Amino acid sequence: MLERPDHPPLRFAIVQESNDRAIRYRGDGFTLTATQGPCSDGMSDAIWSDRVQIAFGEGTLKGCGGVREDMREEPR
Repeated sequence: MLERPDHPPLRFAIVQESNDRAIRYRGDGFTLTATQGPCSDGMSDAIWSDRVQIAFGEGTLKGCGGVREDMREEPR
């Protein structure tokens, strides 16, 4: 489900594809791609483990996802 402020939620049937570099979800009218690598959300000092991009009819949204670096468990 895609949820955004000031827009109604949208639900999509998806197909998942993956390779060594990315996980990709394709649906009717959109593609969501997640790749590994540090990502700064631009709104805080947090660093996330993945970069996320969703392309659809209204444009492209880019952001961060995965695990916040400061939330990772330390090895014991």
